[in-house]
Amino acid sequence: MNRPCREHLPDDRQAVTRKLTLRVPGEYDVQEITVYATVGLYPDGRVAELFLKVDRQGSTISGFADAVAMCISIGLQYGVPLEAFVSKLRHQRFEPVGRTGDPEQPAASSLLDLVAGWLERRFGRKEPTDGR
Repeated sequence: MNRPCREHLPDDRQAVTRKLTLRVPGEYDVQEITVYATVGLYPDGRVAELFLKVDRQGSTISGFADAVAMCISIGLQYGVPLEAFVSKLRHQRFEPVGRTGDPEQPAASSLLDLVAGWLERRFGRKEPTDGR
């Protein structure tokens, strides 16, 4: 039986960070939630890890985003394609929902939809090679 093998990253690596903003309408005003998404890359340019920092440190949302990013990173390092995560996270619907101010993705149905949309645009969504 083949065992999964984790592909570790070198100590020095390239990374891309993007500031993503979700503007959530409230009862009296518009609340902004900012997420900093940092993607670490393998030397060949493949996505290897994801870090999500939400501006609400210590909040449930911040802890949830950190845990999701850690799970995605482990999956990527064990060979799960980025496209598999993107296709599952795109269009997930849960609060907070709002406008983004980004013309390429003017609205997001959740913070995960916002992040997955950026990952898809920035790192591309490749079609499966097995004919599906």
